Amino acid sequence: MKPSRRSHAFGRDRRGSVAIEFAAVAVPFFMLVFGTAGIGLYFMTSFMMERGVDRTARTIRTCAHEAANNGTGLSTLQLKEAFCANVPGFVDCSDKLRVQLTTVAQFSAIGAKAMTAAACIGEGGGLVAETANTTDKVTIAASTIALLTACYQYDLGSALPFLDLGRVPGSDKTFIQAATAFKVEPCE
Repeated sequence: MKPSRRSHAFGRDRRGSVAIEFAAVAVPFFMLVFGTAGIGLYFMTSFMMERGVDRTARTIRTCAHEAANNGTGLSTLQLKEAFCANVPGFVDCSDKLRVQLTTVAQFSAIGAKAMTAAACIGEGGGLVAETANTTDKVTIAASTIALLTACYQYDLGSALPFLDLGRVPGSDKTFIQAATAFKVEPCE
């Protein structure tokens, strides 16, 4: 039995093969593209947080922030405003950011726990409660050793399920944390 013209033409028809090849390649390709973009944004935000912590610490360390060094103290709200002035606008300073300044007697008293994300995470895997109480002030004297910690809830990390950077175990939230320890210079 000889194949008919129609069955022979069907074997040569390639019109649907491109759609099938695209369907097989599209999912891994888009995961690669969005994963690369997500990781890039994560690290860019992380570097901007580190930059903000360093610049804010520098203003406190070199006596440039008057409220921190004139004996009146620095409130949590003032500290957050100083930090937000040093980070780009895409960092949401309203409710996804916590900035903490603590003083210690020696560098060895800081400990590893204070420099980790554990300083940022509160009950239920969310950010620690914000203390914007203006009477809660930290006074920084010359030669004081201080630890400045900034914690940012990074929502894009939670939106991309395959991006597992900074995710809190047992939670769907992703955090970026930056910290620095410094010794305040004498102000004159």
